[in-house]
Amino acid sequence: MPQLVEILREALQIEKEGEEFYRGAAETCTNPVAKHTFLALADQEHRHAQYFQAFYDAMVQEGQWPAPGVVDWEAVPVPEAARTIFDQARCEAASCDVVMCAELSQLYASAMEKERASIRLYRTQAQEASNDDGKAFFEFLVAQERGHLELLANTQKYLDDPAQWFFDEEHWIVEG
Repeated sequence: MPQLVEILREALQIEKEGEEFYRGAAETCTNPVAKHTFLALADQEHRHAQYFQAFYDAMVQEGQWPAPGVVDWEAVPVPEAARTIFDQARCEAASCDVVMCAELSQLYASAMEKERASIRLYRTQAQEASNDDGKAFFEFLVAQERGHLELLANTQKYLDDPAQWFFDEEHWIVEG
């Protein structure tokens, strides 16, 4: 049990650092799509930190994995998050000159590596979980972090080549 408490503490710290990273990245961006992507991810990392804090507190107090329902997990579907990001960005882009933020590619690369590291950690914990509730919790987080990675890849694709992104998203059919 002490090892699991340490894992929860480490994961809590990772999520807090992720939130700080994304908020800092958003502050450096003038591009509305990148800015709103980073802000949305910061909010989701904050939510994950709350999950870990609740589980950590329960583990310390009760000495066992909390019963289901102690923490209300909320999955944020990637398409819904992306739609919100693009809607918010569209409103801002209409009222200002959109300029790519400095070192945007490096920010995205760093963000994607952080998400991959979280996926590896949570996948390992799901595989090593000693009970079904712990396994389900870590599998939920793997899915959420994969969603973050997908969202980053999708918005980076848009930023790199908007015309191709629209072509792919609309699934246009070229007829001869």
